Amino acid sequence: GRMRRHDLAAITAHVNALCAKVGRANVPAKEIDLFLNQCRTLYVVRTRSLEQELDAKTFPTEDVNDKLTDYVDLKDQEREEGVLKGPHNLHWYFALRAAEQIHAKHKRYPGQTAAVDDDTSADLKELTALATALYAELKIDAQANEQVLKEFVRYGMSEMHSVAAVMGGM
Repeated sequence: GRMRRHDLAAITAHVNALCAKVGRANVPAKEIDLFLNQCRTLYVVRTRSLEQELDAKTFPTEDVNDKLTDYVDLKDQEREEGVLKGPHNLHWYFALRAAEQIHAKHKRYPGQTAAVDDDTSADLKELTALATALYAELKIDAQANEQVLKEFVRYGMSEMHSVAAVMGGM
Protein backbone atom coordinates (compact mmCIF):
# COMPACT_ATOMS: atom_id res chain seq x y z
CA GLY A 1 0.00 0.00 0.00
CA ARG A 2 1.31 3.33 1.20
CA MET A 3 4.76 2.00 2.17
CA ARG A 4 5.23 0.40 -1.26
CA ARG A 5 4.35 3.66 -3.01
CA HIS A 6 6.79 5.50 -0.73
CA ASP A 7 9.54 2.96 -1.48
CA LEU A 8 8.84 3.13 -5.22
CA ALA A 9 9.03 6.92 -5.15
CA ALA A 10 12.32 6.85 -3.21
CA ILE A 11 13.90 4.24 -5.48
CA THR A 12 12.67 6.03 -8.63
CA ALA A 13 14.17 9.30 -7.38
CA HIS A 14 17.49 7.58 -6.61
CA VAL A 15 17.65 5.78 -9.99
CA ASN A 16 16.83 8.93 -11.91
CA ALA A 17 19.40 10.94 -9.92
CA LEU A 18 22.02 8.36 -10.97
CA CYS A 19 20.81 8.58 -14.58
CA ALA A 20 21.12 12.37 -14.53
CA LYS A 21 24.61 12.11 -13.05
CA VAL A 22 25.82 10.01 -16.04
CA GLY A 23 23.79 11.92 -18.64
CA ARG A 24 21.13 9.27 -19.27
CA ALA A 25 17.38 9.59 -19.66
CA ASN A 26 15.18 8.83 -16.67
CA VAL A 27 13.88 5.30 -16.21
CA PRO A 28 10.07 5.26 -16.22
CA ALA A 29 8.51 4.47 -12.84
CA LYS A 30 6.56 1.66 -14.50
CA GLU A 31 9.81 -0.14 -15.42
CA ILE A 32 11.23 0.36 -11.93
CA ASP A 33 8.00 -0.99 -10.45
CA LEU A 34 8.21 -4.05 -12.72
CA PHE A 35 11.82 -4.60 -11.66
CA LEU A 36 10.91 -4.34 -7.98
CA ASN A 37 8.11 -6.89 -8.44
CA GLN A 38 10.52 -9.38 -10.04
CA CYS A 39 13.84 -8.69 -8.30
CA ARG A 40 13.40 -11.40 -5.67
CA THR A 41 13.95 -14.01 -8.37
CA LEU A 42 17.20 -12.51 -9.66
CA TYR A 43 20.60 -13.99 -8.96
CA VAL A 44 24.11 -13.14 -10.07
CA VAL A 45 25.84 -15.30 -12.64
CA ARG A 46 29.55 -14.65 -12.81
CA THR A 47 31.33 -15.61 -15.99
CA ARG A 48 34.73 -15.11 -17.48
CA SER A 49 35.39 -12.04 -19.58
CA LEU A 50 35.14 -12.35 -23.35
CA GLU A 51 38.87 -11.67 -23.53
CA GLN A 52 39.56 -14.62 -21.20
CA GLU A 53 37.17 -16.81 -23.14
CA LEU A 54 38.82 -16.16 -26.49
CA ASP A 55 42.44 -16.35 -25.28
CA ALA A 56 43.92 -19.83 -25.65
CA LYS A 57 46.24 -19.16 -22.68
CA THR A 58 43.34 -18.58 -20.27
CA PHE A 59 40.83 -21.01 -21.80
CA PRO A 60 39.76 -23.71 -19.26
CA THR A 61 41.10 -26.57 -21.40
CA GLU A 62 41.34 -29.06 -18.54
CA ASP A 63 37.73 -28.47 -17.45
CA VAL A 64 36.45 -28.78 -21.03
CA ASN A 65 38.44 -31.98 -21.61
CA ASP A 66 37.07 -33.44 -18.36
CA LYS A 67 33.49 -32.59 -19.35
CA LEU A 68 33.88 -34.06 -22.83
CA THR A 69 35.58 -37.20 -21.45
CA ASP A 70 32.74 -37.68 -18.96
CA TYR A 71 30.27 -37.13 -21.79
CA VAL A 72 31.93 -39.76 -24.00
CA ASP A 73 31.85 -42.24 -21.09
CA LEU A 74 28.15 -41.45 -20.56
CA LYS A 75 27.45 -41.84 -24.29
CA ASP A 76 29.11 -45.28 -24.23
CA GLN A 77 26.93 -46.29 -21.29
CA GLU A 78 23.80 -44.95 -23.01
CA ARG A 79 24.72 -46.76 -26.22
CA GLU A 80 24.88 -50.02 -24.27
CA GLU A 81 21.48 -49.24 -22.72
CA GLY A 82 20.00 -48.24 -26.09
CA VAL A 83 19.33 -44.63 -25.04
CA LEU A 84 21.25 -41.98 -26.95
CA LYS A 85 21.24 -38.26 -26.26
CA GLY A 86 22.39 -35.56 -28.65
CA PRO A 87 25.77 -33.86 -28.78
CA HIS A 88 27.22 -32.07 -25.76
CA ASN A 89 26.58 -28.33 -25.51
CA LEU A 90 30.34 -27.78 -25.83
CA HIS A 91 30.22 -29.15 -29.38
CA TRP A 92 27.67 -26.44 -30.21
CA TYR A 93 29.87 -23.84 -28.49
CA PHE A 94 32.90 -24.70 -30.64
CA ALA A 95 30.78 -24.84 -33.80
CA LEU A 96 29.47 -21.35 -33.04
CA ARG A 97 32.99 -20.04 -32.51
CA ALA A 98 34.07 -21.52 -35.86
CA ALA A 99 30.97 -20.06 -37.53
CA GLU A 100 31.86 -16.64 -36.11
CA GLN A 101 35.25 -16.93 -37.83
CA ILE A 102 33.51 -17.60 -41.14
CA HIS A 103 31.26 -14.61 -40.54
CA ALA A 104 34.27 -12.38 -39.85
CA LYS A 105 35.86 -13.53 -43.12
CA HIS A 106 32.84 -13.67 -45.47
CA LYS A 107 30.29 -11.40 -43.71
CA ARG A 108 27.83 -14.30 -43.66
CA TYR A 109 27.41 -17.48 -41.66
CA PRO A 110 27.88 -20.97 -43.09
CA GLY A 111 24.85 -21.95 -45.16
CA GLN A 112 23.21 -18.55 -44.58
CA THR A 113 22.76 -17.49 -48.20
CA ALA A 114 22.05 -20.96 -49.51
CA ALA A 115 18.73 -21.82 -51.08
CA VAL A 116 17.23 -25.19 -50.17
CA ASP A 117 18.83 -26.97 -53.13
CA ASP A 118 22.21 -25.17 -53.02
CA ASP A 119 25.40 -27.12 -52.43
CA THR A 120 26.73 -26.16 -49.02
CA SER A 121 29.64 -28.61 -49.00
CA ALA A 122 32.22 -25.80 -49.28
CA ASP A 123 30.73 -24.14 -46.19
CA LEU A 124 30.77 -27.44 -44.32
CA LYS A 125 34.37 -28.08 -45.34
CA GLU A 126 35.48 -24.61 -44.17
CA LEU A 127 33.49 -24.87 -40.91
CA THR A 128 34.99 -28.30 -40.21
CA ALA A 129 38.53 -27.04 -40.86
CA LEU A 130 38.05 -24.04 -38.58
CA ALA A 131 36.45 -26.10 -35.81
CA THR A 132 39.24 -28.69 -36.04
CA ALA A 133 41.85 -25.91 -35.83
CA LEU A 134 40.05 -24.42 -32.82
CA TYR A 135 40.04 -27.77 -31.00
CA ALA A 136 43.78 -28.09 -31.72
CA GLU A 137 44.58 -24.50 -30.68
CA LEU A 138 42.76 -24.94 -27.37
CA LYS A 139 44.24 -28.44 -26.87
CA ILE A 140 40.84 -30.09 -26.69
CA ASP A 141 41.19 -33.87 -26.78
CA ALA A 142 37.85 -34.48 -28.50
CA GLN A 143 37.12 -33.94 -32.16
CA ALA A 144 34.60 -31.56 -33.70
CA ASN A 145 31.17 -33.18 -33.85
CA GLU A 146 30.28 -33.72 -37.51
CA GLN A 147 26.54 -33.91 -36.77
CA VAL A 148 26.65 -30.46 -35.11
CA LEU A 149 28.68 -28.90 -37.93
CA LYS A 150 26.28 -30.26 -40.57
CA GLU A 151 23.34 -28.89 -38.61
CA PHE A 152 25.01 -25.47 -38.35
CA VAL A 153 25.39 -25.30 -42.12
CA ARG A 154 21.90 -26.68 -42.74
CA TYR A 155 20.12 -24.05 -40.67
CA GLY A 156 22.30 -21.15 -41.89
CA MET A 157 22.01 -19.12 -38.67
CA SER A 158 18.23 -19.03 -38.78
CA GLU A 159 16.49 -19.97 -35.57
CA MET A 160 17.28 -23.50 -34.54
CA HIS A 161 14.22 -25.74 -34.53
CA SER A 162 14.52 -26.30 -30.79
CA VAL A 163 14.73 -22.54 -30.10
CA ALA A 164 11.83 -21.89 -32.46
CA ALA A 165 9.76 -24.55 -30.68
CA VAL A 166 10.42 -23.02 -27.28
CA MET A 167 9.74 -19.49 -28.49
CA GLY A 168 6.59 -20.63 -30.30
CA GLY A 169 5.31 -22.19 -27.09
CA MET A 170 5.68 -18.99 -25.09
